[in-house]
Amino acid sequence: MGINARTAEPVNYTGQTFEIGEREEYKVTNVNKMSPLGKMDEKKAKFFAEEYLKSMGNDPEKFTLNININENYNDQNIKVYNIFANHGDKDRNIDFNSVIEVETGKIISINYGEWLNQPTFPDADNGIGIEKAVEIAKDYLSKARLPFKNMLVVSGKDYNYTVNFIMYQDGVLYPVNTVKVNIDNDGEIVRFNINYRDIEKIDTTGIITIEEAKAKLSQYQKLQLSFILPRDQYSGNPVGDPIPVYQLSYINGYGIDAKTGEFVEYGESTLPVPVGKFDPYTAVKGDKNERILKIFIDIGIMPQPVPEVSENVTVGQAALILTKAFTPNYYPMPESRTEEGAVETTPEGIALKALMKQGVIKEDVKPSDAVTRAQIALWLSRAAGYDKLLDSDISFIPAPKDIEDLDKEVKNSIAIVTTLKVMNAKDGEFKPCDLLTFSDFCAIVYNAMKNM
Repeated sequence: MGINARTAEPVNYTGQTFEIGEREEYKVTNVNKMSPLGKMDEKKAKFFAEEYLKSMGNDPEKFTLNININENYNDQNIKVYNIFANHGDKDRNIDFNSVIEVETGKIISINYGEWLNQPTFPDADNGIGIEKAVEIAKDYLSKARLPFKNMLVVSGKDYNYTVNFIMYQDGVLYPVNTVKVNIDNDGEIVRFNINYRDIEKIDTTGIITIEEAKAKLSQYQKLQLSFILPRDQYSGNPVGDPIPVYQLSYINGYGIDAKTGEFVEYGESTLPVPVGKFDPYTAVKGDKNERILKIFIDIGIMPQPVPEVSENVTVGQAALILTKAFTPNYYPMPESRTEEGAVETTPEGIALKALMKQGVIKEDVKPSDAVTRAQIALWLSRAAGYDKLLDSDISFIPAPKDIEDLDKEVKNSIAIVTTLKVMNAKDGEFKPCDLLTFSDFCAIVYNAMKNM
């Protein structure tokens, strides 16, 4: 999300403007107290589930209820009851699940969700407005018993309204405990979710001040001019020219340790370097495709650290780019395993397995293999949804003269990418066996995002 540098309106990742609400503190008076229930048996677990469903305004008799025991919860040698309940009719569905420790009755987690079966999303121009949406969400919450009593409201609007209530206790946010309310433009609630986990109160003794944390973070994160590539809100496909935006430098997976003032990371990436020493474009400056490479850095498509742009692109690097360019980020990648059953751990390996599962890459390749022009043409055609054309008897004129000996699927993919001006056939030759540099590969993907 950023601010449109021309209009000063908030812009989301699709390039659409939207309303954004202010954060505010919100106290809940109807708290569903999450105290330990004492030593549990199946009868008490059933009673808890039924009472919780009643507190949310439901008739437990209408629900399908399942209760089972897990002898080793999260490999911690803790015995728990897993509770599952669901109900659905022509109008809506409701799911409820909870984990309760058998010995103490401690409520480890609760998840409750209800949603309409066929929500409507009217024209955004006729929206009710973010302030009204927040009031509707609060009114709905007043009729349900919630797991925590003090929350921070964070609201915003895309093509419908989302109002998040985040647990907020003694000045500390607990982002694992949330209530989310989705409201359509007519003011109807189309989805409602509660997520609760029992967590220890955060120890805030000896922490640095928020001013010190801001000073530390400002070395790394600052307002900068970037851009957003407009995308269709349903398909995720690019639909227009880039929009210039002001946004904060994006540091994914990092924060400031409130006690030491040092960076902490949540992933396996290299720690960032302070401003003055760090230039995200260093690796691509002076390259013939510098503008495109910078675009990929800014919109999060570029792998980090940036590969050597003048060296041959590998299958793993290509897979990373293709998954981000053609698979919307809100679809999680499956847990990928090798033929022997081992879980893939490298980003390249995970991306490759994901593309194989999606049918984009069907060939027997490894992440470290170099990529030919013919392979890229084939994978791009599949990724962009041209599968049915690949095995057809289509005729493209003029077709490159050096592809006659190739398989039909490969020939057709080359015909598609050259006709759509994604890849070229200089002097009538495509050179299908030639390898590609990482830089040229990115330029080809950029063409595909625009033209396919």
